[in-house]
Amino acid sequence: ERIGGPLLAGAPDLASAATDETATMVEAAVSAALRTLAAQEDQANGGFGDARGGPKFPPHSALGFLLSIGGDTAIGVARRALDAMADGGLYDHLAGGFFRYSVDPAWRVPHFEKMLYDNAQLMQAYALAHAATGEERYRRVALGVLDWLDEEMLQVPAAGRSAYASSLDADSEGEEGRFYAWTERDFRQATEAEGELVARATAARFGITATGDFEGGNVLRLATATGTVATALGLAPDEMDRLIERGVDALSAARALRVRPTTDDKVLTSWNGLVLSALAATGTAAAEPWALKRALELARFLVGLREDGRLTHLWRGGETTVTGLLEDQVFLGNGLLDLYTATLEPWLLTEALRLADDVDAHFADPAGGGWFDTADWLAGAPARLKSHTDSAVTSRYVAAARLTWRAGRILSDGDRVDRAVAAVLPLARAAADAPQALGSALALLNDMTRPEREVVIVGSRAGPDMPEVLRAVRENTVAGDVLLLLDPADELEGSHPLASLPLAQGRYPPASGGVTAYVCRGGACRLPVHDADGVRRAMLAG
Repeated sequence: ERIGGPLLAGAPDLASAATDETATMVEAAVSAALRTLAAQEDQANGGFGDARGGPKFPPHSALGFLLSIGGDTAIGVARRALDAMADGGLYDHLAGGFFRYSVDPAWRVPHFEKMLYDNAQLMQAYALAHAATGEERYRRVALGVLDWLDEEMLQVPAAGRSAYASSLDADSEGEEGRFYAWTERDFRQATEAEGELVARATAARFGITATGDFEGGNVLRLATATGTVATALGLAPDEMDRLIERGVDALSAARALRVRPTTDDKVLTSWNGLVLSALAATGTAAAEPWALKRALELARFLVGLREDGRLTHLWRGGETTVTGLLEDQVFLGNGLLDLYTATLEPWLLTEALRLADDVDAHFADPAGGGWFDTADWLAGAPARLKSHTDSAVTSRYVAAARLTWRAGRILSDGDRVDRAVAAVLPLARAAADAPQALGSALALLNDMTRPEREVVIVGSRAGPDMPEVLRAVRENTVAGDVLLLLDPADELEGSHPLASLPLAQGRYPPASGGVTAYVCRGGACRLPVHDADGVRRAMLAG
């Protein structure tokens, strides 16, 4: 949209608005948006839209908003969508990963293309759903996406570094879905090698019929609960699980002999930045250390994608091209901050703040507020545009606001914080009516209105007390909290990379050994504490 577009018309003047008035406005918008989504939900099939129509796309924006605000209503709507997508044909039940969209309202038959950005956002959603509900099935789906990424999309440009390709085609041998769909005959031929009972159990589980649901073939979906199948076949539940596992292995082996869809092996910085955030969430919310290892490898590669100091958009075969896109800066910047919070590796924070500075210097609109899609060094375009709304990926404008706001909080820079809030607050009114298009703005505004809290920990991450202290912090952290670790082991040439931050002043270098933690509200800190119980009490006290 162009500057001064309809989303900004009649926007409130934040500079004259009291903080409590802002919070009241955001709360009203969030409540209205939740009512809108509940009314738009397809309760028969999960997700949103008319139960009689199609197609259906993964509702990334709505899911992110619902999972961020929490509460029974929001989590209930999110869960029904997540359950339907994971049970249906949208999910690849053999290799993991999600297809692009469903051509029908019941999520049974997909368009078989697999996109990196869809899978990044869905991996994060399922990891966060696991954290919100404790449901193990959501964790398994998140890890299934990670397995697919590593098995089919991983590019390894250098030792200890990795990145992910952009997509897998829908077609193979000139036919869409040929690699993924099963005729009843092919299905039985693959599974009966494991025995008649394996074939019957697996066919019932995945809803295999003679007519199929896709051009005479079957798209695998979880059609019948394993308990129901076990009862029908007179099997114990654990025996049933073993039979289906054997059936899945047989199907996977048979499918591996087919001609695979083509991989688009371009590595896009922006989409891989979304993967960074997803890996950080999976490593923490889903408690999977492997995800954090992969994320660190990915981060090392992405921060090096530069030409003349400028972040590039695309890498392929050792060549980098295209600079000056906001989406690269902000998706990578937020991904690095998410990964810093998960791992507390200081170089991640340093690189993220560097990107935030670049966004401020080259993409910000000093006259109209907010951020342009392209950098100021790019010439020739008739107008520099701004993209306020979410689409298949989150709004890069809102992502810029989130990065700027987070950087402002970390740097104790009130001007950055104010500019971020002022840029996104005008979207609140429209977001209340169109949460599927502006869910990321609502989620950010909701985070912005939480009480500000900073936790600064000083001490060795290898120290005996540090794991329990960090566990106490993470158990009580909410979105928007700032977490900083000042470990003397991170010093380089006698200087700590984070020592110059205002939050570190007077707290580093440490006065003594052990752990010292400061729990602060808007920069005003409680007395320091030195153990996990003290941290827990300080955080619960607000």
